[in-house]
Amino acid sequence: MTRSAIIALMFTWPLAAQSQSNTTVYVSINSQHHTQIEPGFAGYNVALMYVAFDYRYLRFGAEVRRLSPGWLRYPAGTRSEAFDWTTGASHQSWVDGASLSFSDDVRTDFREVLQSSMEVLAAKGGEHLDDAAALARTSGARGLIICLNVFTDTPASAKQFVAYARRHGIRVLAWELGNEPYLTLNSGPQRRRMRMRSNPLLTRSARLTRTRRSASQ
Repeated sequence: MTRSAIIALMFTWPLAAQSQSNTTVYVSINSQHHTQIEPGFAGYNVALMYVAFDYRYLRFGAEVRRLSPGWLRYPAGTRSEAFDWTTGASHQSWVDGASLSFSDDVRTDFREVLQSSMEVLAAKGGEHLDDAAALARTSGARGLIICLNVFTDTPASAKQFVAYARRHGIRVLAWELGNEPYLTLNSGPQRRRMRMRSNPLLTRSARLTRTRRSASQ
């Protein structure tokens, strides 16, 4: 099966399954013709916000090098939703605000995750971009995937984040606009807030992409 066919199946199957519950899908795999996976394809979500050590811990760095990661994700997934990249920490008001984005049945659990992360970060002095970038370099990773906080931070802050990374030569393979917002935005006001924060980021990202393409031509 070609890559395009696989992609088509990934996008069309959920729709077909919803409209026709008795639909049978057959997938034929030809093991004689395979596609080589590009080096550096696999990586890891580091997410150290709930443990006592940080990116500079030598034993941790040695273990990361043994894994030969293609990329590292900074700062985390769910825990990034109340994360302030300028301090490497969280704020109580951000924890409170991000918690509202979860549905009632899981809000308490996720609030505890964000609250405990804030307390751990405060105790160990935060998680900083420069340290994450250094770990990526020493472990042989191609670079970082950075998850922007679009839940409680601002587009202006995101612009400064990108500018800081470029100014300091930090290799960023991708900027992720929020952690799984399609799962956590449970109310109309939250969706509107998310859209207001994300749209300027998307616009700037498109402009940056066009600028890079023009420079490479």
